[in-house]
Amino acid sequence: SIDPVSPVVYIGPLSGNLYLSNSLQFDGASPTQTYSVTVKVTDLADGVGTKKTATKAITVNVGDVNDEVPVCSKRVYEKTINEGANTGDTVVVFNECTDLDTVLTPTSKFVYTILNTDGTESFFRMGITAGQTNILQVHTQGLDLEASGPPTPKDFYSVYVKMTDNNDVGVSHLVATTTLTVNVWVSDLDDKTPVITAGGPYPVAPATILDASPCCVTIATVSYTDDDHTETKLHERTNHFSITAGNVDEFFEIDKDSGELRTTRTLDSDTATGGALTYTLTVKAAGPVKDSTATLDISIADINDNTPECVPSTIETTINEGSALNGGTAHELNMVCTDKDETAPFKTLHVDILGGDPNKFFETPAVVNVANNKVALKVIKEFDYDANVINNPQFFALTGVVSDGEKTSAIEININVGAVNEHDPVFDTSAPYTAATVEERSPLSTKIMDVLARDADFKTSVQGQPGHGYVKYSILSGDTNSYFTIQTQDFNADENKGEISVANDIRWINGGSNVYTLSVEAKDGGGKTATQNVQITVIDTNDNTPTFTNVYYVQNVADTVGANVVVIPNMAVTDADDPATSNAKITCLIHPDDVAKADEFYVQNKDGNAVTNPLACELRTHPSNRVDYDRGQYEY
Repeated sequence: SIDPVSPVVYIGPLSGNLYLSNSLQFDGASPTQTYSVTVKVTDLADGVGTKKTATKAITVNVGDVNDEVPVCSKRVYEKTINEGANTGDTVVVFNECTDLDTVLTPTSKFVYTILNTDGTESFFRMGITAGQTNILQVHTQGLDLEASGPPTPKDFYSVYVKMTDNNDVGVSHLVATTTLTVNVWVSDLDDKTPVITAGGPYPVAPATILDASPCCVTIATVSYTDDDHTETKLHERTNHFSITAGNVDEFFEIDKDSGELRTTRTLDSDTATGGALTYTLTVKAAGPVKDSTATLDISIADINDNTPECVPSTIETTINEGSALNGGTAHELNMVCTDKDETAPFKTLHVDILGGDPNKFFETPAVVNVANNKVALKVIKEFDYDANVINNPQFFALTGVVSDGEKTSAIEININVGAVNEHDPVFDTSAPYTAATVEERSPLSTKIMDVLARDADFKTSVQGQPGHGYVKYSILSGDTNSYFTIQTQDFNADENKGEISVANDIRWINGGSNVYTLSVEAKDGGGKTATQNVQITVIDTNDNTPTFTNVYYVQNVADTVGANVVVIPNMAVTDADDPATSNAKITCLIHPDDVAKADEFYVQNKDGNAVTNPLACELRTHPSNRVDYDRGQYEY
């Protein structure tokens, strides 16, 4: 027997076998791991004597078995996590589960397994390192809602987790499990940058608007796309559109809500304050986390709204004869033509010659050089200043217009044909340049001769002044005594002659050279020259008186002297005039005042009748009369 009676065991009175009288509970609500009972044995004694007893204390140890199911305070978990969670980030920690089988299956031996097979297992996992096996984590797939998959990401998952107590005592049929549910909401992040686009009236970039458009014209409507999973973020923004750069002079504005891009005033790119032809605006879409910027090119389409003009509108210039013809360099004029329009073809100018050139000497249209905006005239027919002025004018009064192809303004170009010194002067050799003579002592300015050189260049300029064909003369050499001068006739004379005349008192030189060879130069108006030798002979005139070597002779004569006797011999007489002419021929005579004495004496040339220079005269007694002593002294 058992004494006292045990609540959990009893003993067979005869067999001595202990039997359970109640279930044992090692763990649970009222756990008892050990029972102590006292077994008393009593003999029967068959009625003889006193019964003998014995007792034995027996300890009953209750062995634990895995008979308890793990119990969690929560069977369903709810969790919200951002899509940007990283691999290994914690979703849920299962730390609220217990198992009454604390000896056999402590919580450290719980095993968690994800039961999902719908792709959820790609996004979640149980912790894989010691101490983290009870943690539901983000898997390597990540939770990015904008990922393309597979599997396709979602914004809600139900993760089913089986928890097993994993008894390791070898009683596999006593393994207990519990299924847990984790509902996970994935919250969308503003982690995708919105992409701005431009649409509206000008959907093609760059947006284009006509120049001179009025204020407040809508150019484009700026919008955006966003790859975030939910499209509520940007729509909920306020003040999200703005222009952050490129809005020079604030010609543009953007509606902060609608994205409508408009002009703020009239655009006129042709004026200094009217804006440019192109703008590059930076447009910003601002959000709580991500901002987006984009550039929007705006092109101002130029229109032909300006008339070209030239400064000055009337010009006078000179183009020389013989200028380069077509194919040569054009003649650039100091006439600057501009058009305030900003782009070609509206600012590409040319000049149409409408009048003043009937014989087509100039190419039309004439170009306006892009580099400096100057008009360039090209000669296509050669000028000849020296030719017939009807067919080759020496002046052109051109009228025309400067044009951009549509709009025009009038201009005038007055062109003087510049004379070029093309020809050399040429002396007229038909003139007798070696036969000129001049008498000595001729009056000053006495004309001696003319010289003539002709020049094929025009003699008179357009302005009425001497031209290249006007020849002037000078004496280069040969006038050793400065006897001569040369005067050029007025350029209006029919022929442009040079007149050589007397400049000083000219003398015939006895025994010297009286022939002068002058080198005469003809120089035209452009500096070209020619030379011609002319010969002038100085002619002697009878300008010298015969002179006796002695002015007084004395001779005594006896009255018995005979007839025709030389009284005074060798009375020498000279004359400075040219001995080759009669100007120097001397004859000795008794002076007319003494003709009464001629009956006794006479004078004759020593050499008879020869007329020479110098001359020797002799005084003789008269051939037929005697000298009369009584008459005394004779003076002749």
